[in-house]
Amino acid sequence: MSLKPINSILISVYNKNLLLPYLEILKHFRGQIISTGGTSKFLIENGIDVIEIDTLTDYPALLDGRVKTLHPAILGGILLRRDNENDIKEANKYNLAEIDAVLVDLYPFTETCKCATNEEEIIEKIDIGGITLIRAAAKNFKDVLVAADESDYDHFFECIKNGNSLETDRRLLAKNAFATATMYDAAIFQWFSQPYLGKEAEIVHTDLITPLRYGENPHQQAFYLHDGSMNYQKHHGKDLSYNNFLDIDSAWLLVNELKPTACVVVKHTNPCGVAVSNRPLDAFEKALAGDPVSAYGGIFAFNTPIDDETIEKLNSLFFEVLIVPRFLEGQIEKLSIKKNRILLSIPNAKPNSWLWRSVLGGSLVQQRDDYIPNASKWEWIVKNKKLNNKLIDDMALGVSIAKYLKSNAIAIVKDQQLIGMGCGQPSRVDAAKLAIDKAKTFGHDLNGAILASDGFFPFTDSVDIAYKNGIVAIVEPGGSIHDKEIISYCQENDLILSFTNIRNFKH
Repeated sequence: MSLKPINSILISVYNKNLLLPYLEILKHFRGQIISTGGTSKFLIENGIDVIEIDTLTDYPALLDGRVKTLHPAILGGILLRRDNENDIKEANKYNLAEIDAVLVDLYPFTETCKCATNEEEIIEKIDIGGITLIRAAAKNFKDVLVAADESDYDHFFECIKNGNSLETDRRLLAKNAFATATMYDAAIFQWFSQPYLGKEAEIVHTDLITPLRYGENPHQQAFYLHDGSMNYQKHHGKDLSYNNFLDIDSAWLLVNELKPTACVVVKHTNPCGVAVSNRPLDAFEKALAGDPVSAYGGIFAFNTPIDDETIEKLNSLFFEVLIVPRFLEGQIEKLSIKKNRILLSIPNAKPNSWLWRSVLGGSLVQQRDDYIPNASKWEWIVKNKKLNNKLIDDMALGVSIAKYLKSNAIAIVKDQQLIGMGCGQPSRVDAAKLAIDKAKTFGHDLNGAILASDGFFPFTDSVDIAYKNGIVAIVEPGGSIHDKEIISYCQENDLILSFTNIRNFKH
C-alpha cells in the first residue's frame, strides 16, 4: 500500500492532558508541529517546538475564538492532493505548505448540555473549525493521517513515531474520524430537535455515543446513542452489534412484562420462545422447547436471577446474548466458557416514550406501544365452560407476545408456553398457518391452546383453521367489517372469542 512520509502535524485539542503519554514522541519528531492557542502553549510548556497557526494565516483568532483555523493556508495544506499537478501549481502559487497529519478533538458539546445554565453556553460549544479540519483530513486520507478521538491516539502516534503511514492506516483512521463527526452532529441535531417535539421527546444529552462494528450488514456503518435510561453492564463477550441491540430491546421489554418467572428467546427481533413458570429452569426449558431450531444463535432473557441448573443447560447451547437482572456470585465465570458469548445484566431500564424511524424525506416519530394486556377490560364476545383463569392467563400472554412479533402476527400459547408463532406475513391467514405448522413440527399438542392475533381477522379463514386444529380460544383486537361473521363462526362452534379493542401492529 502507498507509504507516505509525515513531515508536518497540525495539533489542536480541547483536552490537552490526553497528549501527556505522547509528549516524548512529539519531542523526537523531526518535522514541523503546527498548533493553535491553548494547545500551542501546552506543548511549548512541555518543551516541544511549535509553529503558531497565525504565523501561517497572518490572522489572529477572531470573533472570540470562533475563527482560528478556517483559512486557505490551513485547509489548503490539508486538502492538497500530492499527485495532482494543478493542486501542486496552485500550492506553489499561493504558498500552501503540505500538512501530513491532523490531530483534533472537538468541543465537549454533550458534556456542556448536561451542565450548562443557558443556551449561549451550549451554542458556543458547537465546534466549527475542529469538525472542518477533521472532515478535510479524512477526505484526503490518501495523503493525510487523521485522529479525532482518543481511542485512535495510540495508532496515530505510532505512525508519527515511525515517520510515515500506510494507506491502510489512513483509511481506517479516516473512517473512524467520519464516525466521530457523524455522532457529534447527531448529538447537536438531537439538541436542536427537542423544542419541536416537547419534553417527552428529549432523546440524548450524553457523552456515551458508541461506534458499533457495523449496522444490520457489514457494509453499513452504525453507532449507538446511549441516553442513560438502560443501566446495563456487559460482563463478558464481544462488542455489542447493531442487531444485538435490536434483539436485546425486544427480549428485555417482553420478558419484563411477564410474571412471575419468565424466559424469552428472541431471533431477529421476534420472540421465538416464551414461557412463564415458577422456576428459571422450567421457564428456560419450556421456552427452548417452543422452537429449539430458531433458538440457535439467539438471545435468552430472564426477568429473575438464574440458578446453577439453568446455567448448566445454557452452557450446552450456542447463543449470542444472555440477559438477566443480575448475576449471582461465580455465575459469570461459569458462563464465560465461550469467548464471544455476551453476558449482560440489566437491573432496570426505562424505555424511551418515543420511537424514531427514518423514512424518505424525513423521520417518523411515534409513542411506544406500551399496552399491557388486561383481560378485565376486554370485550368477551363468546364464552363457554372452558373459560377459566388459566386460559385467560394464556390469552394475556399470547397478546403480549403478538405485540413483539412483526405483523401480520399470530401467537399460539398453551400452559404459559409459546408453542407456535407466525409473523411478518402479508396475509393473516398465512401467519395463522405458519404458527400452526410450527407447533406441529415441534410436536406440540394444539388441543386446548389459545390463539392471539395482533390485528383483526378480515375473514373467517384463520379462525376456521384454528378451530379445526384444536384451538379453544381466540383473542384479537376486533374492528373488522366482517366481525359479525367471525362472531357467528365462534358461536356456532363454541369457540371462545374476546376483543381487546387494541391493535398491536409492528412494522
